[in-house]
Amino acid sequence: MLEPEHVETPSEEPTQTPVESSTAPQSLSTAPPPPPTLLLPPPFPRGDAEHAQTAQSGEHDQDNINRRGLPPMQVDRPAYMMDYVAPYEFASGTLTPTGLAAWRGEIDLDFSAIDLSFLSTYNTQVPFEFENPIGQVPFPGGNLSNQAYARQNDDSTPNSAQGLIHQTLWRFVPVPGNHAYAEQGNLSLPSQDLIVGTPESFADVSRRATSERLDAVARDRVLAILLSQVQSHILPALSAFPSTMLLDKLIQFFLAGPLPTARTWIHTATFRPNKARPELLLAMAAAGAVLTPDRSLRKLGFAMQEVVRNHIPTIFEADNTLVRDLEMVQAFMLQLEIGLWSASSRKIEISESFQTPLLTMLRRGSRFRRSNYPVVAFGPENEGSSLEKKWLAWVGQESFKRIVYHILGHNAEASISLRTNPGISYSELDLPLPVPYEVWSAASAADWKVKYQTMLGSCASRIPSLTECVASPDLLRAFSTAVDLKFSCSSFLYAIWGMVWEYRKLARLLKARPTTTKDNPWDNSLALMTRYQELLKVLDYYRLTYANESTLLLELILLHLHMSLEEIQLFCGLDEVEDDCRAQDSIGEWVDGKMSRLAVWHAGQVVRAARQLPALHLRDFYAITIFHASLTFWAYGFAVRSHPQGGKAPAVDSTHLLASQQQTICVDGEETALTYRYISLNVGTPALRSESAPTPLSNAEAVMGIMIEVMKRGDGDAASSSSPLVENLLNIMGQLKDTGMFKMI
Repeated sequence: MLEPEHVETPSEEPTQTPVESSTAPQSLSTAPPPPPTLLLPPPFPRGDAEHAQTAQSGEHDQDNINRRGLPPMQVDRPAYMMDYVAPYEFASGTLTPTGLAAWRGEIDLDFSAIDLSFLSTYNTQVPFEFENPIGQVPFPGGNLSNQAYARQNDDSTPNSAQGLIHQTLWRFVPVPGNHAYAEQGNLSLPSQDLIVGTPESFADVSRRATSERLDAVARDRVLAILLSQVQSHILPALSAFPSTMLLDKLIQFFLAGPLPTARTWIHTATFRPNKARPELLLAMAAAGAVLTPDRSLRKLGFAMQEVVRNHIPTIFEADNTLVRDLEMVQAFMLQLEIGLWSASSRKIEISESFQTPLLTMLRRGSRFRRSNYPVVAFGPENEGSSLEKKWLAWVGQESFKRIVYHILGHNAEASISLRTNPGISYSELDLPLPVPYEVWSAASAADWKVKYQTMLGSCASRIPSLTECVASPDLLRAFSTAVDLKFSCSSFLYAIWGMVWEYRKLARLLKARPTTTKDNPWDNSLALMTRYQELLKVLDYYRLTYANESTLLLELILLHLHMSLEEIQLFCGLDEVEDDCRAQDSIGEWVDGKMSRLAVWHAGQVVRAARQLPALHLRDFYAITIFHASLTFWAYGFAVRSHPQGGKAPAVDSTHLLASQQQTICVDGEETALTYRYISLNVGTPALRSESAPTPLSNAEAVMGIMIEVMKRGDGDAASSSSPLVENLLNIMGQLKDTGMFKMI
């Protein structure tokens, strides 16, 4: 057993806490300081429970490249078959319950107790494809998230169920095993005596985002980053770091895989992997790895993301000019995205914290201002190399513009998911909207010139900014042919989310006023109703004008406009409740009014839009939208049971209207006259479509079962594993369905 010791290595980085290791540069020095001689942090001491576990599993095996854990297991199966071992069966003690609002469960990123010798074949045979992933072995024991939740760390277990909920949902609870170096053992693919031959490449050149393949020199530059970050006892394991071919496949899987969202803000036509910064290559490989259906490759991706996160601040401090470097900003953005959707409470909290440095760098670099994006003018001399130079300069300019709008979306999604204030104001984005995607994706300078002059024409001189479009939504329609309409529409909605957030906070503020207060300058009805009507008018205008653009995001924002997620979670037991009666009364008042019927209608439209997504797209933020809709249905169903008047029509004399009360209104269907009647008069029975007959929302358990199936089908098929975040959300939804009381978990 290795004893803790200090190893003096000049090339290693100093010990840093998670929050301190990825902050923005504190000083703007003109010359990099000389590299100091530093002491590496010692291995973290293990507690009694972990010591006992290690004692049972045996001492270090020197032939296993100094990896702690069990000796290699003998498994009789083909070498090409992926081995899914349920990671939650091996308590690592390095992660704590998820710190998101109701993101229950935790992905285990520790390899210490699992034999991974089969992974050496990944360097020659890639276990994922763009079209059809390799058949996968089901993990034992069924629901991984349930297995994970059966294991609780003794140091963080509260004394009551209420304390468990509070810690699980809102806080990352650090334990001694939580540190920046905990995942470094996952950076290698252990060797194996018998390696299968290299198969043919699974991806055609036409399927690649770039024709240039990663070479060994580029891999060495990536490996140098790892050598500068890892602890000394991990260094021998890096001899089994993924091969050049595997790194290249992971990068291509990120750029051109089943979720090619990167192409909207990374210019693949000019991207040269062998000339790109190694930080960006490592971040891309990490992003590609976490998108694969293979759990082991996902752990590799999360470990690489941790290295990028720790390495970027040291590069910024060594050369302050790099805070304005495009590829460094892109690498920073990528590691933030991986962390936010990782389902690891530690990574989520760090990602949430470190949005601010990136926003500050872009804001102080004047990337939010129009002056940084000059208009392109073509002259007769712009041919050949001159045109190529102008194209490359424009690509850099447009890339910064697109990453600004991309981080606007990332920031808004984090705000919706984590219930935090947006970090970007809708009134500060004065830069022009992105140009049409056809111009952005031009494969050559000549092609770009033709498309730019054809599609932009006279509009190129004054493309409106997002702030101008929010102030006057007609501008977006007027310039629809001169901008990337899909990208611009989603950015418009992300900006509107900032206003909806303000409305919800104002409603909470005014609702918190004590009833005994007599003299108060606030006029609740006037302040709230005016803002609500303005927002509803703008969103209705968007719905009528851009019916097919970002429908899921539109319906989610309308859902939040008509319900308070905070109160819904309190009612469902997903947060610590100081006054149960107050939470129930608040939901009871909500379910008796029109707002609740509008909320369940828009929640149903969220489900409808999610069912139309392409395969494998219902993950990350899209999974959060389904989760919020399911909580709305759950709260409405139980509230209707407790407050029957909320589900009944008003007293009327019309026999026809009373008969209409029995009509079923599918909230995930199309708008009809019955829909308007239900929302306005509370006539009809709201229900959700299922394979057989519509299920009334009052049957909360059955409705939750439908939502679970929607989530499962959208993230993959029965043969593939769901993403870690989806697994955790499914775990919560399953607990709500089975128990009806989250507190009883």
